[in-house]
Amino acid sequence: MKVKDVEVRIKEFVGLLPKTVSVVAYGSGVVHQDGEQKNDKKQIDLIVIVDKIKDFYKESLKQNKKMYPAIPKLYFRLASAKRLKKAAGICYTSGIKYGEDTFKVGVIEKSTVLSDLENWDTFYLAGRFHKERCIIEEDKDIEKANEKNKDNATLVALILLNKENPTLLDLYEQICSLSYIGDSRKKFKAEDPNKVRNIVIGSKKFFDREYRDRLPLFTISKDEHITIKTKEALKAIPQLPERLKDKIDSRVHGNYEPENIENIRTSIVEFLTEVNKKSSLGQTIKGVFTTGPREAVDYALRKLKKGRNKKQQ
Repeated sequence: MKVKDVEVRIKEFVGLLPKTVSVVAYGSGVVHQDGEQKNDKKQIDLIVIVDKIKDFYKESLKQNKKMYPAIPKLYFRLASAKRLKKAAGICYTSGIKYGEDTFKVGVIEKSTVLSDLENWDTFYLAGRFHKERCIIEEDKDIEKANEKNKDNATLVALILLNKENPTLLDLYEQICSLSYIGDSRKKFKAEDPNKVRNIVIGSKKFFDREYRDRLPLFTISKDEHITIKTKEALKAIPQLPERLKDKIDSRVHGNYEPENIENIRTSIVEFLTEVNKKSSLGQTIKGVFTTGPREAVDYALRKLKKGRNKKQQ
């Protein structure tokens, strides 16, 4: 499946929706992952960013009555804006058929996206935005915030990367893996155990473009091994999102020296485990209402089967 072909079909689908601020497609439906057959028919994952989530659903329920199953339709009609913004702030509806494609659509407010990119509130969008995406409709504020988000991801990955003679590929995999630390789907084996490596290899050009020269905290040899400037990286910790910095400081009290690196790594892993576990579990429960119990269970079972099949290969 060529991304350009998919992009045209996505734009046609997005044309059915009420006014949006930005639309982003992501995942294996639009971005090739190593080990996947290019002719495999995939669900297309969309993040639809809007100004007011309640207003969006109010209009969409009028314009697209057949798009939503009965339970999500009732939920979107009756739920308050506060309820719609629970968990990671995004409402996913999967199994939406349009033309030859099936879409999974997540709707979220711009203010929630910006806050997550800048502060790592839930890391749900921040982690997804570290990876390759297909931007259907761009918003400059969001893309600007994402540059800082990617800076922070690179710094955290450099600190966590604890491997002898690491390579650029190791760094890219560390960046990509941040959003899976503590994710409840990994616990239940509902994700391909090789997913991170497959994403990085399939998106190698993207990772080279976005991360190879992002921060002056490592050097690269001709054979693409890297030397991390550990002391300089640790000194940059105050630039990280406040909640993560506070978590680190609770253990090392501002002493960002190499002798404290294991304590710093432990703090980072604990922080990411907490936010990823909370947001992924919250979104899974929320999905029963926003996508319908039958589709939510079917989707979870498909992910579980896929993850376990990949593990057995």
